[in-house]
Amino acid sequence: MKKVLLSLIIALTAATTVNAQKGNYFYANLGGGLHNINYATGSFGSKTPGLGFNAGIGWQWMFSEHFGIGLGINFNTQKTSGKLSFNESTPNLTDKENGLNYTQNVSFNGLKEVDKQSVLDFPLSLYYQTKLSERLRLLIGVNGFYTKVLSQDYKIKSGDISVGKFFPDYNLDYSGIVDKEHGIFNVSDFSGDTKLKKAVYGIGAQALFCYALGEKRRTEFTFGIYSAYRFTNQKDINGKIFDPETTEYHGITQSNIADKISSCNLGGIVGLRFRVGGKEKKPALIMYHRTKY
Repeated sequence: MKKVLLSLIIALTAATTVNAQKGNYFYANLGGGLHNINYATGSFGSKTPGLGFNAGIGWQWMFSEHFGIGLGINFNTQKTSGKLSFNESTPNLTDKENGLNYTQNVSFNGLKEVDKQSVLDFPLSLYYQTKLSERLRLLIGVNGFYTKVLSQDYKIKSGDISVGKFFPDYNLDYSGIVDKEHGIFNVSDFSGDTKLKKAVYGIGAQALFCYALGEKRRTEFTFGIYSAYRFTNQKDINGKIFDPETTEYHGITQSNIADKISSCNLGGIVGLRFRVGGKEKKPALIMYHRTKY
């Protein structure tokens, strides 16, 4: 009686071929979403998050089938709109022209301020990846990063500030009229640079799907979501938002209206991931061995 034992010996080389998950990668991506400058207006008004743009490049080293590290540089923009509606009164002032006692009234009439900043992030990342199909992988990254602020500015888009006088001895209210020479006026055309802290630290995360392209699969199309939170308080100046005497406006983020200023991002991202280095090897060797009994 003869029995034939078929032994199939496969020399696995998947960990060292081009299609392997280990190795060095260069990536480039673009994205956007909610890029918000965080501050609270309290009872002074309201705030609306704005949209921003993100672009990044970097390097990843997957030192095992599932884990890797990476370095990168990301440019992004951030924007927030604040709307102020409140009144301020300063009593017991003396009019320089006639010596009468008066109360100064300052009204913020739906004053809409748009704050913007652009930054560079330098993330150090830890990655985990897993294979979903022959061409599709899930890549998850967490990072800590240093941020260098490139520019900060504000601009008034709508609304105004009205300054008036009330003379209690004569029950005369000079509000709602314009007489700038006598300290009664409306102003709204404000813009300028913002002085906030330029060095910021934060944490972030991303989840990407990586789809291998072409026969050799050295290039991957990536798409997914990202988030970032910069926890450093950027507050640097804490003065009065508006000076009626000089008509100087300093912006929400530089005033005592906003106690703490930070920023956060949440959005979608697409890009390309390129495998660099490594040699392409031949397919696995299949050997058949027949043994007779």
